Amino acid sequence: MKMPRVTSPVSFFGLSVYRQVLIVLLISTVATLCEANLIQSCVTNYDPTVDYFPNKINVEKATGFQVEYYNSYKVVLNTITDEEAVLYQCGTPKPTGFSNGTKLFSIPVNSIGFTSTTEATFFEILGVQQSILYSSTLEYIASPCIQELALIGSIIPFSSNNTIEAEQELTLGVVFEFSKDPTSITEMSTSTSSDTTPLGRAEWIKFISLFYNLEVASTTFFNITQTSYNCFSNEFTTKSSSTPLVAWVSYESYETNSWTISNAAYKVALIADAGGKTLSTLNPSSGLYPSPAAWQQAVQDVDIIIDETYLGTLQLFYQNFNLTANSNFKFIKNKQIWRYDKLQSDLGSLDWFESAIPDADSVLQDVGMMLHPEIEFNHERIWFRNVAIGEGFDIEGVAQCVSPYEPRPPRNSTCAFVIEKPSSASSLSLFSTFVLLVVSIVLTFI
Repeated sequence: MKMPRVTSPVSFFGLSVYRQVLIVLLISTVATLCEANLIQSCVTNYDPTVDYFPNKINVEKATGFQVEYYNSYKVVLNTITDEEAVLYQCGTPKPTGFSNGTKLFSIPVNSIGFTSTTEATFFEILGVQQSILYSSTLEYIASPCIQELALIGSIIPFSSNNTIEAEQELTLGVVFEFSKDPTSITEMSTSTSSDTTPLGRAEWIKFISLFYNLEVASTTFFNITQTSYNCFSNEFTTKSSSTPLVAWVSYESYETNSWTISNAAYKVALIADAGGKTLSTLNPSSGLYPSPAAWQQAVQDVDIIIDETYLGTLQLFYQNFNLTANSNFKFIKNKQIWRYDKLQSDLGSLDWFESAIPDADSVLQDVGMMLHPEIEFNHERIWFRNVAIGEGFDIEGVAQCVSPYEPRPPRNSTCAFVIEKPSSASSLSLFSTFVLLVVSIVLTFI
């Protein structure tokens, strides 16, 4: 029987469920206890000499945002949309002297809206789902717990009437929006899916946390994710016996027929970190092809295909790219045609566009398993399925949500035993290692 989403899919390499839960509680408890920033209250006796943000983030991998701290406010810049905002601690004077267009938000926010699915899991990891009041993308959300919050009316859709929607936004502390709107005083653009590396995308959890004063929680999550990611990358790049050639492809027929090979920087980085190489690395000018014949010429040496076409089966893949089961390509002969639609909601929404962004290390494990079947490690693929051999879906709905208001446990796993599975004795050692890691993170804030 499949475990609920709140505890699965997770791999802790031999740890019992009890220890998994204990680790989750340890991480969340330590993060909460050490969060010296005000996360549930306002300043009552303002003192301009006091630093009200003793816990700060350090942007390490993300290239899309920056933050500068002052005693009572933070200046945040989304460098992708060139949008600046000032986040000031509630109970302190509203800062002045900024250029026109700079938006001001009182923090910590306690009521928000969002219009893109890419932020959904960040809210769940931080445990701030109770602050979500509105969303315009509920029908596309894969998260079982956000589905449940919508079902019980805790989160409702933004109105389709622009006037009413604007009135709804004015009741909120912030509306996280994919694009920049200079005319709105409540919207803040987020670009979680636009950063150039997997870890850069994952680090946007720190951006979201700035609005809640949850710097410790976001830093704790990211540090563990980064440690796990780097460890697995080292395993894949040093222990693999091959360097498969991968192409991320899609077919579009909305307006005109087009056959593409993606050059997205984060995909190139992901494959390289998993010990592979992408077709776009060898041919940076690759992208849009005028015909299936031209596309076929480009992929003649490809080992693995990742089909990103919106709707897809093996039969549709053959049809879209003018192929058959007998076509002379390695990825067909070796049955290496993949899609990232394995985990989806009962309405068909893909979790890939939500939790795959913060869970960068789990994505890397999925890809490493796909590229290097010769390397054995304890991981169950979450997003990628091999359509060439008929692998099916993992469907989740509200029944898989155990507690919609609790922080979503991390999927992080250790790669300490990536080649050989641990004994029961080594499981205890793993738990101790995890505790030490969390403690070391906490010490950085003391």
